[in-house]
Parts: sequence; structure tokens; C-alpha cells
Amino acid sequence: MKYSKAVALSVLMAVPMIGFSDGDTNVTWKSSLAAGVTYKSGNTEKTLYTANLKGERRAEETDLIASLYGEYGTTEDPGTGVESTTEGQLRGQAELRWKLDGKLYASINTELLHDALKDISYRLSIGPNIGYYFIDDDDQKLDISLGVNEVFERVAGKDDDYATIRVAEKYSWQINEASDFYFNTEFNARAEDVEDNTTLFVTGVKSKVSEQLSIFTELRDEYDSRPTAGVKHNDATLLVGLNYDF
Repeated sequence: MKYSKAVALSVLMAVPMIGFSDGDTNVTWKSSLAAGVTYKSGNTEKTLYTANLKGERRAEETDLIASLYGEYGTTEDPGTGVESTTEGQLRGQAELRWKLDGKLYASINTELLHDALKDISYRLSIGPNIGYYFIDDDDQKLDISLGVNEVFERVAGKDDDYATIRVAEKYSWQINEASDFYFNTEFNARAEDVEDNTTLFVTGVKSKVSEQLSIFTELRDEYDSRPTAGVKHNDATLLVGLNYDF
């Protein structure tokens, strides 16, 4: 465990010094803000508001992919029918990739999660990954990565830190000038006990109604093999709303 802590701290110090390559060419930036009203079933039944800020920097030598997702709403307990206000979830993710030979890349992945419903005060994950672009062109991108991350968390009032094995997949397809499809999956398992794991699945479609405005539909599914007491294993969220590209 001491070794994994040292790796995580080294990564934190190295990232600001490495940064983007000075010789990067063909640099493109994409950013968007999505907002909608969501119906969520599983641990709760609720209608909530969601927002998702995304940003991408693509270039010849380095890629940066980042997002900040949040949700807030009123919750009704299926058992008692009592409605209360919950602050919901906040999840920030960022991955900086350095392209190696061919379609191979190395990356540093970071994620910070807060989830009031699951009693997660914070969960910080950071670590190195190695990945491969199976498709990397203007219309489609598909990559799969594998890494070992260090996790620092406070769940149900208890602090913990441990190493995880991370497997992630990202796929995007610009179907035509007006429509996009995406499909992302991330699996994290505790290194010392792989049966203790979480999975995040996100898929959706966007259809343009103007040059910058789109209507989107997205399905998010989160699974935790060992949730805190009183919390179900699975949460599914269906989002419908508007997306603004800028």
C-alpha cells in the first residue's frame, strides 16, 4: 500500500511538469454543456435536474478528455412515500493521454466523486493507464485502456485508501452532420479483492436542431458490488434534455 501511495503522489507531481507537447499539431478543441430533467429508479424514485460539462482537446501527440457531471433533485422513498431533498451526485473526470508508437497511448486518469445517496463524502482516484486506439479517425473513435489506480475515500464516515484495477472503453461515432452516438464503460475492482468492484456505463445519442444546439437522450447505469448499508447495488438514470456546443 505504501508503494501505491508513492506512485499516486509521484503522478500528481509529474502531471503539471509534463503537460502538452510543445510540438503538437492539428490541435482541435470541443466543449459542450448539457442540461435536462431526469427520472431515476433503483435506490430511489425521483425526478431530478442534471448538468454535464464536457471538454476535449485532440492533437497529434496528446489528447485531453474531461467532464463534470452533477445532479440534484427531490427524492421519494418507495417504502414510506416520504419526499426529501438530496444534493445528489457530483463526478469530475479528466484523462491526459500521450500517444506512443502507432495507436498505443499512455495516460494519467483522475476522478473525484461525491454521492450523498450512497454516503460517499469523496472518492478520489488517480493513476497511470495504458491504452490502444482501435479506431481513430474523424468520424469514429474507439479505445480501450487498462491501469492501476490509487483510491482515497471517505464512505459512511470512514477513511480508506487502496489500489484498484481499472478497465475502460470509450466509443464515439458522428453518424452524420446532425447526429452523434457514444458508448462508454468503466470497470474498477479493488486489487486485493476483485469481487469488490464498481461499473459505470454511459450511452447516448445527440441530434442537432441548430448549429450549436442539440436534443440528447442518455442512459447512465452505475453498479456497486458492495454498496453501503441500505443502498441497492444498481442505479439506472435516463436523461433527456438540451446540449449546447461551444
